[in-house]
Amino acid sequence: LTKKHFLRSHNERERQRMHKLNNAFQALREVIPHVRAENKLSKIETLTLAKNYIKSLTSIILNMSNGHFPAAEGMGGVTLIVIVLQHIKKLP
Repeated sequence: LTKKHFLRSHNERERQRMHKLNNAFQALREVIPHVRAENKLSKIETLTLAKNYIKSLTSIILNMSNGHFPAAEGMGGVTLIVIVLQHIKKLP
């Protein structure tokens, strides 16, 4: 492969990667509640809102379950989400 062909292939793969990433951010923007602004949310704003939304939902779930998740405070986010999902599956 020539250097020019290699660079074209690399650039195309990078374009596809960025396209997928941008689509994922757009999908995230569509599911997190926020005040609709004239301009779309930036990537950092999207991630920050998503993080805060997850924290809020986690807090609501903990309050609704009367804190029945052991040691929930110091847990990592992924561990807590797994426990919450397991708890939800047990609900009637």
